[in-house]
Amino acid sequence: MKLRPLTSDEYEVYVEKAIKNYEDELLTSGMFSKELAKQQSEATFKRLLPDGINTKDNYLFYAYDKDTLVGFIWCCMRGEDAFVYDFYINEEMRRKGYGKQVMLACEEDAKNKGAKTMSLHVFGHNKAARALYESIGYYPTSIQMRKKLF
Repeated sequence: MKLRPLTSDEYEVYVEKAIKNYEDELLTSGMFSKELAKQQSEATFKRLLPDGINTKDNYLFYAYDKDTLVGFIWCCMRGEDAFVYDFYINEEMRRKGYGKQVMLACEEDAKNKGAKTMSLHVFGHNKAARALYESIGYYPTSIQMRKKLF
């Protein structure tokens, strides 16, 4: 598995899609209304990537198996902790072991940059992602729960 940093042009395409995807996740989670989810998503990306692709200690990679693009991962170094902000495997490449390979390649890159731990957030409704992360040793550090009262 090879991780290749995004170019500036690739970043512009990525961030537009990522903001929409995060907005959709916020909606699916039930945490925000449509309008607030859009605002929250845009604000989050502006806060986390104020200098875009050149934001210090943030690494945005496309993941390749030889010449085949399989997915994407964004990792931020926070001292000795690396944090995965975004990760996806292209739909046609799922269920082939690439998720695990990309995560492990990112972990190795983070270790080489001085990370001692790696953390991430996963929405509760994303059972496939949770299963993947648990299969490679990630464990919950806090759980937020919600119940609709109607």
